[in-house]
This record gives sequence, structure tokens and C-alpha cells, in this order.
Amino acid sequence: MSGLKTHDEIVANPFNLPEVWRFDHFGEMMEKMEVSDTGFFGMLFNSIYFSVIGAIFSSMSTAMLAYVTCKYKFPGAGCYFVASLITMILPIYGNGGSMYVLLHDLGLLNSRWMILTSFSGIGVNYMYFHAFFQNVSNTYAEAAEIDGAGDYTIFFKVILPQAMPMLCAIFLIIWMAEWNNYSTAVLYLNKLPTLSAGIYLFQTEATNSKGMTTQTL
Repeated sequence: MSGLKTHDEIVANPFNLPEVWRFDHFGEMMEKMEVSDTGFFGMLFNSIYFSVIGAIFSSMSTAMLAYVTCKYKFPGAGCYFVASLITMILPIYGNGGSMYVLLHDLGLLNSRWMILTSFSGIGVNYMYFHAFFQNVSNTYAEAAEIDGAGDYTIFFKVILPQAMPMLCAIFLIIWMAEWNNYSTAVLYLNKLPTLSAGIYLFQTEATNSKGMTTQTL
């Protein structure tokens, strides 16, 4: 609603409907918003690419790892749960430098292959899936195994359909977080800016330009 108003209308009547609906503002914004030679639609594509595919990778890998560590008894399964809990407790501030060096050495900076870092399996989403699979009866897998189903068939055709509502919810949460995540794109994908990064940089530049103009006056 504010985007359809003039500046004077926003200041005078911030909560009223526009007197004149200025849809041309959006066209002007799409033309002017450009970051690293990437226009509006390029940033939109980058946002869809990293948020949608990244959310699919993250939710699926987390679900599979939680299922394996929950239903299969092997040395270290319980330790992984504890390790996941500990990493959630530890502070994450200050790891930006080491992450930058790691991505640089792997050749993932400013690369679409950075989508590989979306493969997860740790954190609060892992806890959710782990708790869910704990409450899924083993009789489903046992009945399918008697009928000749293998491990992959049991997971993808018997267990995963039961977890589909939760999987979709986790996917939606991750997608929203990645869609609005501008810091990762600003730090590691400055040549492949997403829409959130473009809006952030565009707003920052506009704010700094306004501040410099005010100081000059």
C-alpha cells in the first residue's frame, strides 16, 4: 500500500489508502534495483533457486538422518543426538570468518554449487523429526519387510508418507527463512545476489545517500 503512494502521502497519511494508485512505482523499482550487474528478475531467480532447492535438500536430508539414527541401532546413533543437542547450545557468533575460508577453499563462493551446503541433518529440525519417528510404530516397517520390502522401500513408501505433513511444515519453515536470509547472500554470494540481499543493499545505499545529502545541507 505504501509503494502505491507518493512520499508526501506516506508522511501525511501513512494508514490511508492512496489517493492515486501509482502502480508505475513498481516498474521503476524493477528498473533501478540492480546489484552486481544482476537485475530484479535475476535476483528473483536466485532467491527461488537457493530457497526452494535448498529447503528441499535440507528437509529431506534431515528427515533421512533422523530416521536412520532413530530406528537403526548402531554404535554412535545416540552420540549423534547428543552432539546435535550440544551444537544447538553452543554460540554461533564469530564463525563467519572460518565459514568464509572454508567456502573459499571448497570453491563455493559465488557459485550455484553452494546449494550443497543446504544438506543438513542437525539442529532443531533434526530434533523434530527424531521425536516424530520415535512415535512411529515399528510394526509398519516389520510388516513391509515380511512382504519383501527393502530399507529404501520401507522409508520412501511406508514411513515418509506418514511424515509428509511434518515434512511439508519443516520445508515451509526452512523456505521462509532462506527466502528472507540476506546475510548469507551478502557475505558469500555477492556476485549472485538474491532478492532479499538486493533489497537490503538497495535500501542501505538509499539510506546512506540520504544521510550524506542531509549532512551536506
